[in-house]
Order: sequence, then C-alpha cells, then structure tokens
Amino acid sequence: MPLHDKILIMSGVSSPTPEQQWIKFLESTPPNQRVKVTGLFKKLPAHTHMSPSQVMVSHFHAIDYPNITLHCEECGGPRVFSTALEHTAVKKIAYEFVHYQCKNCERQMRTFSLRVTRGPTEADELDADIIKLGEFPPFSAPLSRRVEKLLDDEHLELYRKGARAEAQALGVGAASYFRRIVENQWVRVVGEIRDAAKKLGETDLTVYEKALASKKFEASVDSLADKLPAKLMLPDGRNPLTLLHNALSVELHTLSDAECLELGTDIKRMLTVLLENIAEAMKEHADLRGSADRLGRLAKKQ
Repeated sequence: MPLHDKILIMSGVSSPTPEQQWIKFLESTPPNQRVKVTGLFKKLPAHTHMSPSQVMVSHFHAIDYPNITLHCEECGGPRVFSTALEHTAVKKIAYEFVHYQCKNCERQMRTFSLRVTRGPTEADELDADIIKLGEFPPFSAPLSRRVEKLLDDEHLELYRKGARAEAQALGVGAASYFRRIVENQWVRVVGEIRDAAKKLGETDLTVYEKALASKKFEASVDSLADKLPAKLMLPDGRNPLTLLHNALSVELHTLSDAECLELGTDIKRMLTVLLENIAEAMKEHADLRGSADRLGRLAKKQ
C-alpha cells in the first residue's frame, strides 16, 4: 500500500485533499492516464516570482509541487524526493518537465513530463485535469536490490520491462517478460540454490549437481521437488521452483489479458521471493561466519 494511503488510514481521513491526490498521482499513476483533481489550483498575486516565459497578469492560477515519496535505487528503499520548481502557472493549458531529486543521496533523479489543463469556467477554474505524458526513469514497481544482484544485465532489463508492463496493466507483456526470465535463467537460479544449500550446511550436493546437469527445466524441477532447503521454501512448505515451472506450461493465447496480468504478477512475485530468500540465506551465512570469526579471535587473545 502506498505511503500516502497508509497515512490517510492512520489519520482517519476518508476523503483525500487535493494535495494528497496530487501526490498520489505523481507517485503511483502510470503515464498516459488522465486524472482530475478538484480544487488543486491556487491563485497567486502578480508579483509572485515566475519564470521569464510566463505572462504577468493580475493573478496566476498555479499548482504547487510538494515533496513526494519514491523508491530510490541508489539508497535501496523509499525516500523523500523534492524539486526546485515551486509551482507552474497555467492560463489554460501548460506543458512542464518537473525534475525531482532524492533528498537523502541527492543522486537519484526522477523527471515527469506533465500536461496540465485548467477548468474553462469560473465555477471550475481551480480544477486541474492532469496527464502524465512520460516519466524517466520509466514508471515501474520498485526493484529489489537482491534481485538486481542475482540477475545479469540482459534479464534485469527484462524484469524492468515486465514490471513496467504490469504497472500499466499490459497483461500479455508482463507475463511474456517474466516467463522469458524463468525460461532463460533457470540454470542460473538452480546454481544459486545449490550455493545457498552449501552455505546452509548441506554436505551432499549430488542432487543439486544432477539438477544443474539436466537439459530440461522439468527434469531439474523433478529432482529438486522435495530437496530445497527449508529457508528457500514458501511459508506453507511449497516449492517456489516447482510453481515457477507450472507457469511455463500455460499457453498465453488461451488467456484473457486480465488473466495474463495475474499470471505475470504471480511469476514475478514467486521469482522475487525465491531470489530474495537465496540472497537472505547467503547474507545470514556471511553474518554468522563473521560473528564466529570475531568471537574466535577473542578466545585466542585470552
């Protein structure tokens, strides 16, 4: 759930304010979607400092730019982003590039291309009709740092494309991209599973080596059906690798776009959980080994 929605629920506010709607639009609305925000415009006096391109009149109809919360890939989590652009004045219609910067690292940037239209009559002159024409980096769900480390550049880009397709409800695209990752990377994933099993104390890796030597994903999955370490299994005990293989047997042309979207989301979620569990197992091993080494050195000093 987006941060702004959690704040509304915690504060007991049932109807979001114009500013909260504006923040939600910037944070979580995909490009090419039109949103109307009632009462977003403010009237500013003519002496308010504007850019040289703005025509000075008795007053301006302007929209302000608040701080927003976005995922920062540099910081690896949600951070507050701000912009140096205070507001945009709109006579009837305006096009604006707005550059936001992470206030924490001051390196991650997000640029929005916006089309803002003001209500044509006196009754709705404070209402804004907004379209997000574009966004860079491209709009998508946040990318886990752990997933980023376990995929090569080619498949990391496929993951991003799949996430963007999912965010824009493009079901066939989302399912296709995430399936391609599984189809092309299953050997690498099985290799990561073997390495994680070794770190977790497995001494006999024969079954993992056999799975890696398999020519087909199905044979590899069968050999590991009940062999994955408990830390890599789902909370209910099911094998995520088996579930990912099941997803590849579905013929996309037999599904509606909505069903493809659901399938794509399920594949992404299962792949992400498996990769994050592998990364967590590796991290736990490194942390435990570090603690053991430090305590071992203490014993030698005595």
